[in-house]
Amino acid sequence: MRDLSQTARDTYPSEAPLSRYYGKTLDEVQDIFFQEYQPLDVIQAWMNLLQSLFPGHVEVISIGESYEGRPIQAIRVGNRQADGSKKKTVIVTGAVHAREWISVSTVSYLAYSLITGYRRGDRLLDNMVDGFDWYFIPTLNVDGYVYTWESDRLWRKNRQPTTLAFCKGIDLDRAYNFHFDGSSQSQSNPCSDSMSPYRNCVTLIGNFVLMRV
Repeated sequence: MRDLSQTARDTYPSEAPLSRYYGKTLDEVQDIFFQEYQPLDVIQAWMNLLQSLFPGHVEVISIGESYEGRPIQAIRVGNRQADGSKKKTVIVTGAVHAREWISVSTVSYLAYSLITGYRRGDRLLDNMVDGFDWYFIPTLNVDGYVYTWESDRLWRKNRQPTTLAFCKGIDLDRAYNFHFDGSSQSQSNPCSDSMSPYRNCVTLIGNFVLMRV
């Protein structure tokens, strides 16, 4: 690859994204949305559109707030149990590393496929939606993702301060409390892409199944 930075910049959409969705049908929106990578505001608008079109089994929720104050949003796909009992949960995340835009598209496409394919004749897919609660988080690292659009396309970490003011960012992939506690020398360097100075920054709750794309 001759110029990595230029190759990365070439992945940006060529026109203002939100205006392309006005007055479009769902199929037209799908064609536009998955043709190119999308910035955070378009992803969130697309999630809200799916909720409005499929309110019976789709819900957009906020699972928390980022360091810079952005909501971390998820699409919940599944039906509520008639007796109020809880189902097992599957969590699928994208953009743990901010520069990995393809993971955002992958998680979004998985969510879209479950949502639009439900009750369309595929019994296996119906069982997946009826039997589990699915939480799709296209952009877990929202601050880092926005930073890749606005400043540095190859940025990997989040935007949380470290012990060095000029080296921001924690590697979220090294912040889980299961064999990702930062044992390598590079993870003690705040300027490293694998910086993880804090153990157990993220804790998995209950019997959730976490799938990182």
